Amino acid sequence: MSSTRAQFLFPVLIAGALLGLAACGPSGTSAVTPTPDAASAVRAAMEQYNQCLSLMNADCMAAFFAPQGQIFQTGIIQAAGPAAVRNYLKQTFSTARIDSLTATVDSIIINGDVAVALGTYDEKATEAAHPSAETNVRYVAEWIRPSAGPWLLNRMSTTPLQ
Repeated sequence: MSSTRAQFLFPVLIAGALLGLAACGPSGTSAVTPTPDAASAVRAAMEQYNQCLSLMNADCMAAFFAPQGQIFQTGIIQAAGPAAVRNYLKQTFSTARIDSLTATVDSIIINGDVAVALGTYDEKATEAAHPSAETNVRYVAEWIRPSAGPWLLNRMSTTPLQ
């Protein structure tokens, strides 16, 4: 390729790349930044989930999970799918009791039909054969909205804070 031809093609390639990137930007059907309605809907769903947790209601909590939804604890998958999540939570609740729970929703990030809620749990719990203990936990909840329906949990992950 000659030097003159390369000098001509370089600006054309850059302009084409910029136009391509602009075309990939948000369209009228997909929002990259959260809308107040979407953020408030995700917050409401997260608060309802947290209420189910404070009541130790495994059935209620499992109902929030998408068919492929997963629950993780300290980075390790514990269960996938609502039925497995329900069984995991029932087993967990059979050996521990939540004495008190304070949950926060610290931030919500939304990109189209995917939302991530970050927050904390400050809980006081009693496990079988152990005295009551206080634990601070960070959670990351990935929500999805299939076909503009209700928000469902795709991944729920908790990690103890040090």
